[in-house]
Amino acid sequence: MVLLGEVSVSPERSEPTYRLSTGETVVVTARAQVELPTGIDGVLRNLGDGRFKWLRHRRLKAFEEAVAREGRAGVARKQAREWSGQFSFRAEGEWSQALRPPQVGALHAVGAHWSLFSQPATVVMPTGSGKTETMLSILAAYDPAPLLVIVPSDPLRAQIVRKFTTFGLLRTLEVLAHNVPNPIVGIVSNLNGRSKTTSRAILPWFGLSI
Repeated sequence: MVLLGEVSVSPERSEPTYRLSTGETVVVTARAQVELPTGIDGVLRNLGDGRFKWLRHRRLKAFEEAVAREGRAGVARKQAREWSGQFSFRAEGEWSQALRPPQVGALHAVGAHWSLFSQPATVVMPTGSGKTETMLSILAAYDPAPLLVIVPSDPLRAQIVRKFTTFGLLRTLEVLAHNVPNPIVGIVSNLNGRSKTTSRAILPWFGLSI
């Protein structure tokens, strides 16, 4: 972050502003509530232990306004449509950056199954073959209905959440267009009243936050 100066956040208080490597300008504050100043992209709260948390961001504000106009389901469908046709089934060997053969095979198998059936099916892949990127590819390639990912532990849930919120390596592998929106992921830690130690899930719902 590059320090730019200060901006007024209340009649009595100013906070420092920074430019991020993305080109966005942000206010950094220790306060729990700060409104988004005019001309600033976001407000980051400094939690004091090396971590930061978004309090406000212009994209979050735009998303909330869209939900108020179109409803959650409408925004979800609109975002999912932007993935349509933006995924490439590129196989390793033909291109320098691409999917591995087990991933391509699994994607085609899932597509073939969904073209005929709606019943559950099982995809078995070798260890280390890229199962997480395969799940992300399924989401991007087939625009499925709400996608529920169930994992056995909290660390794995956190890892897969990070993958889903950025589409993982799909852009690096050059199989997904760079300009499509990322999924917005909801985390479910308690299902039907069960303890969160027995139910852990990740819910990218058409890219809509739940």
